[in-house]
Amino acid sequence: MSEIHVVLTPSERAMLVRMLSDELKHKRVEVRRTEFSREFRQQVEAEEAQVHELLDKLSHTAEVG
Repeated sequence: MSEIHVVLTPSERAMLVRMLSDELKHKRVEVRRTEFSREFRQQVEAEEAQVHELLDKLSHTAEVG
């Protein structure tokens, strides 16, 4: 998979972290409340994992930068 590099100002990065943190909270609630098909629950869990990975990457860039 190819990588995309984005340049963010500190305030843009902070806003993105806040937005992703909020989304992660919503995804966790959605996973707990999902009572539909197994496939749908797996999709929501995969989305939760992606949001978590993005937050980890942003945290890592803050440590490096």
